[in-house]
Amino acid sequence: MKQHPHVLFYGSSSTFGNIISRNFIHNGFTASFTKSNSIPSESEIAKQIPDIFILETRSSSPEYFDYYKNLKTIFPNMKIVAFMYFYSEDFFIALEHHGVDCCVSMPMNVNDVFLNILSTFGLCTAYKFDQYVTRFMIRLGIPANALGFRYLCTSVCQCLCEPDLVENEDGRLFLKIAEAYGVDTKSVEETLNHFSDDLFRRGIYENFLGDSSFPVRRLSAPELVSTVSSAFAYKYKIYEEELQDTDHKEIPQK
Repeated sequence: MKQHPHVLFYGSSSTFGNIISRNFIHNGFTASFTKSNSIPSESEIAKQIPDIFILETRSSSPEYFDYYKNLKTIFPNMKIVAFMYFYSEDFFIALEHHGVDCCVSMPMNVNDVFLNILSTFGLCTAYKFDQYVTRFMIRLGIPANALGFRYLCTSVCQCLCEPDLVENEDGRLFLKIAEAYGVDTKSVEETLNHFSDDLFRRGIYENFLGDSSFPVRRLSAPELVSTVSSAFAYKYKIYEEELQDTDHKEIPQK
């Protein structure tokens, strides 16, 4: 996939379509949504040739089988997501046999949709939005001219892709950073600890701690990554968009 994968979404709900598209854009993708009740032709898709094509699949009709099979033949590198407002395991399996890479059944909040798609395509390590994190960290006053800045930026990107990383104590996060920079895990953690010392001395903590429950002390490397990740996610509402006020009428009520 390209550094900034393009997502094309066709569906009937402009509310949800725009929310999920904005979520992708906030995270370094390019994305466009088209409100439509019809299935787009191959020529329409060819105008953009997206990396990920999301189509609202409105029924369990077999007509979708030939359509998706044909799409996969024409665009073999394009990832296909069947997005629907009903659940049918047999239908999902049949779709996957005809070229669909991922089936998403609603209701589901935006974050779950987003991470479901990313994990299906293995993008949790490939998708890039470090330029956005970099700008955000600089606006917080975090000095960019230090090795710790790069480690912190990469750590935040990884945690936004895989939120559980920062909460686990198995060392996977710093192992990923070490592999990315060709150093050892201990070096990464020590560098981030020293970087955290520097941020504490400069009084920069208050720019991203906000109402955090952390005491006024130097944060450990994992705590530093966690607080900056949370600040970025809160700022851009990465995990807070819920499916609300949708104009689709088929969402089952709990």
